[in-house]
Amino acid sequence: MFKVHHKVDPFEFIFAVTKDFWHQVSRDSVSPGLFFQTNVFYGDHQFSAGVDFLSFVPRIHTDEDEADVTLYPYDVGPYKETETINSFMPFIAMRLRHNDIVFKSRLTYAGASADFYSLLGGYGICKRNKATDERLYTKLASLNWWTELYCRTDKTELGIFVGFGQNLGSSHELQKDTDGNFITWGYLVGIDNIFRVQPRVRFYHGPVILSFEIDFCRAVYGDINKCGKVITDKCHAVSNIRLISSIKYAF
Repeated sequence: MFKVHHKVDPFEFIFAVTKDFWHQVSRDSVSPGLFFQTNVFYGDHQFSAGVDFLSFVPRIHTDEDEADVTLYPYDVGPYKETETINSFMPFIAMRLRHNDIVFKSRLTYAGASADFYSLLGGYGICKRNKATDERLYTKLASLNWWTELYCRTDKTELGIFVGFGQNLGSSHELQKDTDGNFITWGYLVGIDNIFRVQPRVRFYHGPVILSFEIDFCRAVYGDINKCGKVITDKCHAVSNIRLISSIKYAF
């Protein structure tokens, strides 16, 4: 990672160039990930806006096994693939503080986020040459919002986290495979929306932090249509509740 940080009151500018070789999306990217954020400070408050950009190549050559030799029997490849997908993620955020009370919130538009960012969305095939298996891709976007409110004293902290993600689908029609399923890749592509709320309490005793949390999550899922959105009249909802406790020693 290469990071540049510059502050001119009341503004703060952050620019970063990243490359993650452990993750396939970043490893196959055309260029390193680019991140830019601007912060504005007003007293104890902070307002932010930024963008995260990554351009990646889903594959470097065609698959000759997927080509239809009856359409073009002379040479089915493989052919070199250079088609890219541009993941563009603008966001706005804020942090408000009043004495011991802190409020945070962030709104993110995720275009072709895939599983690299753990946000709803990904990408799919919008055009495909059946003779050579050459492909054009389209982004599956989502809108994601979370907020957090907590109050901390010397010994305790009470807080609550709320998050919501909405699948926005694609602006182009998706192609189907031989089984009639739409060809997509990404994170929770079949989810229409997901909601999470997590109230918590923490106790501080020197370097020891004792935490208790209730995690409630509800997701609406189903089959997607030709534009990558879940068919609402055929969707289902599922909920889950977890009780979480932890002990942390900070030094």
